[in-house]
Amino acid sequence: MTATTVATTGDGTSRALPEVPRIPFSRIVSVELRKSLDTRAGTLLVAAAVLLTLAPVGWQLTHLTDGVPDFDLWVSSARGGVALFLPVIGILAMTSEWTQRTALTTFTLVSRRGRVLAAKLAAAVLVGVAVMAFVLAVAAAALLVASGLEGTTPVWGDVGSVVGGSLVASALNVTMGAAFGAAIAQSAAAITMFLVAPTLWQVVGTALLGDDAQWLDVFQAFARLSSFELAGHDAQVVTSVLAWVGLPLAFGWVRALRRNVS
Repeated sequence: MTATTVATTGDGTSRALPEVPRIPFSRIVSVELRKSLDTRAGTLLVAAAVLLTLAPVGWQLTHLTDGVPDFDLWVSSARGGVALFLPVIGILAMTSEWTQRTALTTFTLVSRRGRVLAAKLAAAVLVGVAVMAFVLAVAAAALLVASGLEGTTPVWGDVGSVVGGSLVASALNVTMGAAFGAAIAQSAAAITMFLVAPTLWQVVGTALLGDDAQWLDVFQAFARLSSFELAGHDAQVVTSVLAWVGLPLAFGWVRALRRNVS
């Protein structure tokens, strides 16, 4: 889709200016990817993710006392700390324009805010999935090294479920972080709310509703989605995801579309 602009010349006649091509969505996503990684916060997040992946795996490699763990256990060890940082990627993607006061420039260059927001979400999910792919690669390498050192055969288990579930979990965590970031539009407040609200619900909800609290237990919903165990729990999972991801994302999206950036 292109836009045609009509200009009036000095003699009062009008002529059409060259059409301005629409910026491809892929280019906006690539810009958002660079913005996610070029900032100090982005660099620190990536460095922290690498450290939190390598440190526990390295420790476990040097303490192989009870045989070689299977692939699932290596992945659990490698992704434990990283899981805390993945939502922050989504939060910062959605809050950066407002906290860094660059929204006016961004929305002037790309006037359709919805395309920018979609690109931010896509870029954040891509970064999160890439980080998790690195975690999986480190876990696989650790399993091979440990098996070589111990002279045993690597035990991969249900590798498809482990890989697929890990990637799904990373995408969901980043998306939920993006939802909180879009709704609150302030980095520190969004991170605090993300860390406190779902955990607080687990305590308060269980005290008030008992077993019915699981209908809004987003951690349990994510666990079921990541392990592909939805039988009999479809409605509960959908309800939790809509409440903790869908509604905040929709509210934040509308707010960003209507917010004054002058």
